[in-house]
Amino acid sequence: MAIRRTGEAEMTSAIREWLNLGVRWFHVFAGIMWVGQTYYFTWLDGQFGKLEKKAAANGTDSKVWMVHSGGFYTVQKQKSLGVAPEQVRWFRWEALLTWVAGLILLVLVYYIGDGLIDPDVANISKGASAQSKRSHGNIIWGLDDRNDVVLPQCPE
Repeated sequence: MAIRRTGEAEMTSAIREWLNLGVRWFHVFAGIMWVGQTYYFTWLDGQFGKLEKKAAANGTDSKVWMVHSGGFYTVQKQKSLGVAPEQVRWFRWEALLTWVAGLILLVLVYYIGDGLIDPDVANISKGASAQSKRSHGNIIWGLDDRNDVVLPQCPE
């Protein structure tokens, strides 16, 4: 890091670009994991929906059988938690890591980098530009929260 005359530390462009590249790929990979897990659980819920209809008709047990890497797995939907909470695998880390990496990218690209400022439009400092963007974001968020439009439910 180079020190500017004003006393502010400035990140060199090489370090900023490598950080940008590393965080961007981490963000993409975490997003792929998040989307993949979403598709898996959507498929699994669909299978359980079909099996529950069959189970209601002929009284069979509703289990989903899967095969992966030479192993066979059965999954059974539970209505309540029958084990201790620490024995449950919570699928939340993929989503959290995608958001955290996205926020780090936002800071790297727009707040530390020059992504917020177009000198042809306005000659302002990075701090003023960042404050302007945060203010606009807060206004839009506030207007969006006031929007109480209820979307129609999709038929099953």
